[in-house]
Amino acid sequence: MNHIKLVLKYLIALIVTPQERWQMLAANNQQPESRENHVFTEYYLYLMGYVGILVFLSVGFYAKETVWVATAMRSVVTFLASFFLGPYVAHFALSWIIPLAWGIEHTKERMMVFIYYAMSFQMVALLFTEMFRASLFNLVYIYLFYIVWSAAVPYLGIPSRRRTSFTIITSSVLFLSHWLIATVMGFFGN
Repeated sequence: MNHIKLVLKYLIALIVTPQERWQMLAANNQQPESRENHVFTEYYLYLMGYVGILVFLSVGFYAKETVWVATAMRSVVTFLASFFLGPYVAHFALSWIIPLAWGIEHTKERMMVFIYYAMSFQMVALLFTEMFRASLFNLVYIYLFYIVWSAAVPYLGIPSRRRTSFTIITSSVLFLSHWLIATVMGFFGN
């Protein structure tokens, strides 16, 4: 039960007040919630599990009666693979894009904490699009730009004048890293 409270606490703080969340993480670099291992094991994996169960149930709800389990399992496996491997693909891309474009080097731990938190919002956005099946809910992904925008200056130290380019490129990399793996998994699933 404590893990559910912790996941909800971090997720609500990230979604409702992302600017304050990033500033707190930057100020408390020695706190557990700012360490990669803690974020991955105590937050990101649990969130993947909770959202994976909800994706299974929502896809199963909309699937045909005869093949609902197969359709729901395929969606969950694609979801889990894309959000487990997606952060590593994003880290690989951002670890050379950020120093090249903005001249700022970050530790792997700091980048992965940023990626885990940003991709956790993508999980929730995917859940909403799966649950409600309305194209209007795809607009939820636009909020990812605001989360990245909020992290640029206080957490990652990007100069304010280059914040917009950072936000556009980094948000695109985060979205595409998840999308690329989900698309590859879709090819194998059919």
